[in-house]
Amino acid sequence: MNNVKKQKKALVLSIVGVITLIAVIAGATYAYFQAQGGGAGSTDVNVKTATTDNLSFQVGSGISISASQEDFGQGMPNKSGSTTASAILTANNATNTATRNYYIYLDITSNEFVYTTDGREAELLLKVTSPTGEVTTINGLDAQVTSGSVTGFDITTASGLIKIADNYEITANPSKTDEWMIEIILVNLDSDQNANTGKTFNANIIIQEEKIPTTLADVCPEGGNLASCITSLYNERGDEGANGLYYHDGLGTYINAEEEAGDNSYRYAGGDYLLTSKATNAGYTSITTKSNDETNGLINFYCNGSKSHVGAYCASYNPSYYTTAYDESVQYESYQEALEHVVVVDGYLTSGNIHNYVCFGSTDSPCPTENLYRIIGIFADDKDTNYQAKLIKADYVTSTMLGTDGRDYYGVYSESSIVAVYYIGSMDTSTIATYRWNFDTSAGSYGSNNWTTSEFNTINLNTNYWNYLGPTWQNLIAKTTWHLGGMTSSKNTAKAFYDGERNNLGYGSNPTAYTDEIGLMYASDYGYATSPDAWTTNLWSTLAETRNWLYMGLVEWTISPDSSNSKLVFHVGGKGDLSFSGATSGYAARPVFYLNSNVEFLQGDGTKENPYILKIN
Repeated sequence: MNNVKKQKKALVLSIVGVITLIAVIAGATYAYFQAQGGGAGSTDVNVKTATTDNLSFQVGSGISISASQEDFGQGMPNKSGSTTASAILTANNATNTATRNYYIYLDITSNEFVYTTDGREAELLLKVTSPTGEVTTINGLDAQVTSGSVTGFDITTASGLIKIADNYEITANPSKTDEWMIEIILVNLDSDQNANTGKTFNANIIIQEEKIPTTLADVCPEGGNLASCITSLYNERGDEGANGLYYHDGLGTYINAEEEAGDNSYRYAGGDYLLTSKATNAGYTSITTKSNDETNGLINFYCNGSKSHVGAYCASYNPSYYTTAYDESVQYESYQEALEHVVVVDGYLTSGNIHNYVCFGSTDSPCPTENLYRIIGIFADDKDTNYQAKLIKADYVTSTMLGTDGRDYYGVYSESSIVAVYYIGSMDTSTIATYRWNFDTSAGSYGSNNWTTSEFNTINLNTNYWNYLGPTWQNLIAKTTWHLGGMTSSKNTAKAFYDGERNNLGYGSNPTAYTDEIGLMYASDYGYATSPDAWTTNLWSTLAETRNWLYMGLVEWTISPDSSNSKLVFHVGGKGDLSFSGATSGYAARPVFYLNSNVEFLQGDGTKENPYILKIN
């Protein structure tokens, strides 16, 4: 599949006489334009042989709001910014009637505002007035709220595109002007809003005839091939990183594009949780502290009364709790509880940034937690003829899924008397099963890194878990050749791991390929899930919890062996780094598999709350 960027040709004509002349000489033609607030406007023109329907757009300047301490003074009025957008349609002179459609988007280019009240009272409101009156519902936004004395849509922490008018119809007899008013209101709540002092908001208005695709439903409105719809969404947007996707053709122009895998895959990269400007302005550089003495992490961990750090373990019989770095007076029982407070209440992080969730094993809505999976990316199949979606379980497995039989079952986390320090999932950690990679001791007491002799592979994953999925869902999974090339060190980049997995030998005579349905993520999968600015960093030193959506907080296996030692295998460590250990160690796991190239999706936007629902034959 070629990386085709959508090209739009625009014809700008300023003299009506020239337009008429072209219409007579050239016959029927069509030119496409858009108008966007904050930049130059342009005009759409439909030209027919002897008659003309003329649809043009006008838009005001972009909206910018900045908050000063004075704006939040007691009794001060609300602050606002507004702009307008107009669609002007003139019918042809033969019928004097014309009907067209258009779209309007609020494009929030930057937004630093946060909630400052425990009740998350709205601080930025959007008000929209259409040609027929005030707009009271907007798809993708919650119902209108009243904050202070003002009613509108809460966009306090919103970013990106908001669709205001969806295929809005305009009819002219013989002319019609639709006028829209878009207003952003900074509400003075007469409470302590100092956290928003100095914050800014910037947005433009886009009005055009063509829809801007933002979800799979935009490019595949009636469903369709899952892999093709995802790649089509990327190609329609034409921007590296749009929807979290990067096309690995080796020709990108973004930072570290030369580090792409070069296999024409489409991979999701970046963090589910990202630091806001509020966090960086306050000096924070990560979600968690990395050592006992650091102060630049948002969340601290305490074990038995002493401050600890990411990757440090705490015996379950010791009291433990979490705090935020900026308010250590409040203690949280779990990391997830502290994380939610940082995101939802205090606004130091954004969440849910990578939309790649799939509901697999169920068609229920909402999707059961145990059925949530995520798309690592879209990859060519073994014959390089079709594209397939590669899925990983969103959270860890239980023994109900993989079983306790076979020599590689190790136990559950509670049995190890260890606190799961930075787990960010939703499971009871005492139900998370751990497995040895391969307890085959025929080559030594520390096991083997030969995947083909692993009972974790053959019994727990490709027998028990396979049967757990059931025949209906088994039919959606492709048999796959897994690459087992090894590396000698975790101090390599994602690109080096990718090449090594496919081209290097394993230890001794270990096979370098294995064919079956279920596997684990590659070390390179984990490396490429990190935001591109980290692709030149070796995976051993990547502290990825702020910018790698694959990081879940517990130590878990990859499928990639160490080629310099018969017993060592690479795993994701508690700090988000890549490391290695003996194959007899017991770690968490998340099954990985490829869907058949013909699997179709029905609905969903890829968020955790509304994952892609698959079609079952």
